[in-house]
Amino acid sequence: STHLSLFFQDHAALAIATEASSHPAGLDALYYQPWSWAGGGLGNMAECPIQKCIAGAGIRRDSLTFASLCVVPQCTAHDLAAGDFVDVMAKASTGAKDAILGREYTHIVERIAHLNKFLGTGWICGDFVVPWTIWPFGALFFVLAGFSIVAVFMASYISRPSTTRQKLSERNNISASLQSRGDVTPIMPELESEEKKQEMTLILEVNDEIWQDEKRPDSPNIDASLEEQETKGSTFVRAFDIFANFRELCALKSPDTVVLDGLRVGSLCWIIVGHLMAITGSVAGFSNPKEVYPPTGYLAHLSGQLVISSRFAVDTFLIISGFLTFHVLNRKLQRQNDSRGVLRRYFTSLPGLLLVRVVRILPLYVMILLFYTQIAPHMGGGPFWYEWLALLKPCHDYGWTNLLFVNNFVPFGLPTTQTCFYHSWYLAVDMQLFLFSAVLVFWYQQNRIHGIRATAVFWLLSLTITAYLAAVRHWSINTFDGAAVARYDVEAYSKPHIRAQSYLTGVFVAMILPPNILERRSLFTWSHRFIQLLCLAGMLVVSFLSCMGAYAKRACQYQEWPNESDCGSDWSETENWVFAAISRTVWCTAIGTLLHLFLGRPDSCSAVSCILSWRCWAPLSRLSFAAYLIHPIVILIWKLGNTEKEVFSPITFGMSFISVCVVSYLAALIATLFVEMPASNLW
Repeated sequence: STHLSLFFQDHAALAIATEASSHPAGLDALYYQPWSWAGGGLGNMAECPIQKCIAGAGIRRDSLTFASLCVVPQCTAHDLAAGDFVDVMAKASTGAKDAILGREYTHIVERIAHLNKFLGTGWICGDFVVPWTIWPFGALFFVLAGFSIVAVFMASYISRPSTTRQKLSERNNISASLQSRGDVTPIMPELESEEKKQEMTLILEVNDEIWQDEKRPDSPNIDASLEEQETKGSTFVRAFDIFANFRELCALKSPDTVVLDGLRVGSLCWIIVGHLMAITGSVAGFSNPKEVYPPTGYLAHLSGQLVISSRFAVDTFLIISGFLTFHVLNRKLQRQNDSRGVLRRYFTSLPGLLLVRVVRILPLYVMILLFYTQIAPHMGGGPFWYEWLALLKPCHDYGWTNLLFVNNFVPFGLPTTQTCFYHSWYLAVDMQLFLFSAVLVFWYQQNRIHGIRATAVFWLLSLTITAYLAAVRHWSINTFDGAAVARYDVEAYSKPHIRAQSYLTGVFVAMILPPNILERRSLFTWSHRFIQLLCLAGMLVVSFLSCMGAYAKRACQYQEWPNESDCGSDWSETENWVFAAISRTVWCTAIGTLLHLFLGRPDSCSAVSCILSWRCWAPLSRLSFAAYLIHPIVILIWKLGNTEKEVFSPITFGMSFISVCVVSYLAALIATLFVEMPASNLW
């Protein structure tokens, strides 16, 4: 109290503190316009020469910083959160030289304290920094990262001279053979310097041809000693060779399936758009929320639906995954014409299938998860940095569920955003549907017609379950429908029985295509073009339909129901049910039909197919897995490191999107070359 009394007697300090602190609205504004109430910025924190504290801090993911206070440095967050702090402040203000200014400052403190108490949030003073906990997982990350870096550089160093020597040997042998036939006079290096020049030239000429030559067992005239040296440790060297892996990354695969590359890259960029908006709005918030949120903001307009409809991009990923799963398993699993049943074959093969899938996913997944929990929280600090505590707590409590791919069920009943590394729910769903779809592969191999029919039945079952639960549980997929969309998030968003229709669409398309999709199919006709237009029209309808009343009112709070309060969508319960039940079905059907049209027709002359088949998508497509895992970390490090709320504008948001994409893909390139591809090659 003594320090507060001296503070109120210092007119200059009191004036600056009053100006630098926030002037938030009261509870009335919170009730009537909660999203706009959360705006207003954090005052002029940069002008505060003493202690800076922010209100709204909490360990919950839905806590949102809403105000700042410039106070004397002796006051801590515990002092501000004390029940009698407002009374102590009011008593100290009686000695202020400027009574009006003293009352204004006291009123600010009282209003912020009242809001904090109502919201159940607290205070953070100073720039928050997450404390280091190196042992044991931080040390594990550094050990694994160090091993990967050393292995890559060693393997790359070893492979280059070896390849060069082999090329020299082949050229000399060919030259000698030609000389013996009198076809050519060999040119042999006479000076050491000339030999070095030739070796350096050959190093620069090493390309995909050399890599293919190395893999041919019948390469002519290779010296036995060189062959023996190449065999020793060749698996390890080739697995970690960054040059070979980069060439493989950039290599163009079959032109008949290259359309999947563009579809995968486009879907990931769309996901990044949605996550950028969601994370920016939830971790720090916007200082001009009325320009962002309904009923008058950007997200209520037609162009804003491109952000909100990004949820369909995840279904596109699942369709592609289902298609590739069936295509690969059907090709690699041996067809057996014995009397064993489908289930017996399935359970016999299950350990091997599970091992292959885990080895393919887990190395990169674990490394990025370790980076997320052990490194990223220490890459910055600031008034919003405390939210890392809420992000890391689920990993501390339930991180083991991610490694078992059950984090979409355990812990049960939590929203997706309150799970560890919350966007990784996709990997859990993908793993669960992969194991299920293997049954359909065996069924298909035993009887093609029965396999196709079974897949169609399970697809219809997923649609029926979605429609039934959407009706009885009153789900809504409109983002600002409060309790209705929160219930959907808990019960449906990350659940395999709801997402199965997306995955099974890809499986079904792979089943009805010719057995070898590399075979050229019939030409692209006008009937195909008409079907393509119908598919594109359906996708546009489900993407932009929500702008017709779905965001006509203010955004609901999490506990508000749109049909009971003057908030959320203007749709009836029936309209909400229809959209929640069949919008995903329309999207999946359209994407699946387009895949069936484009695959095996590289020369379809369709504008959509041509764009999706551009060669530049191929390497980016192979980085998609790593980029999907990494991009939320990039957004969090950037946005949580801010010292002020974001000022939204479409141009600023677009530039932020480009920045996140570039950084995410560059980081994904490093992760893929140093972790994902070496681990995959070793297996």
